[in-house]
Amino acid sequence: MLKLALHICCAPCALWPVEVLQNQGVDLLGVFFNPNIHPADEWERRRKEVLKLVRKTAIAIDINPRYMEEFWREELDLPMPERCAYCYRMRLMYTAITAKKHDCDAFSTTLLVSPWQNRELILREADVVQEFLQIPFIPYDFRPGYRRGQARAKQLNMYRQKYCACIHSLNERKEESV
Repeated sequence: MLKLALHICCAPCALWPVEVLQNQGVDLLGVFFNPNIHPADEWERRRKEVLKLVRKTAIAIDINPRYMEEFWREELDLPMPERCAYCYRMRLMYTAITAKKHDCDAFSTTLLVSPWQNRELILREADVVQEFLQIPFIPYDFRPGYRRGQARAKQLNMYRQKYCACIHSLNERKEESV
C-alpha cells in the first residue's frame, strides 16, 4: 500500500483528491503548511476547514502553524511567476521533508486539482524538490474532479475562499473587482 504525504492547500480543494486516493487504498498523511495565507484570520479559517475535512475523512494530519505575513508582504515582493514558484517550492519542500520523517513512499499536493493554479510550474518545482530530497513526487491530475469537489464542499457548507492565499493575490483580486 502506498503511503503518501499530501500537501493540502485548503479543504475544498482536498475533497476530491482525498476521495480518489482513499478509494485507491492510499494511506494518506495530510500536510497543512501554508505560511503564505493572508491575513491571519484567513489562515485560521482555512485551518479549521481542514480539521473538518480530517474528521470527515479520517486521514492523519500534520499542521504547521507557521505564519509568515511580513515575509510575504515585504521580502517576497516578486513578480509572478517567480513569486508563485518560490511559494510552491517552499510548501512542497516542507511536504517532502514531512513525508520522509513519517516514512512515506512519496508526496503530492492538492494544488493539482485547481484549474487556476500553474500546473507546469508546480511540476517543475516538485521535480527540484524530489531530486534534492530523493523522494518521489506523484504528479496526479485531479483537475477533472475540480467542479465535483467544489460542489461537494458547498454541500458540506465548507468555506470556499475567492483567492489563492497570499497578500499579493488578495490585492490583485481587489484590483480586478474595482
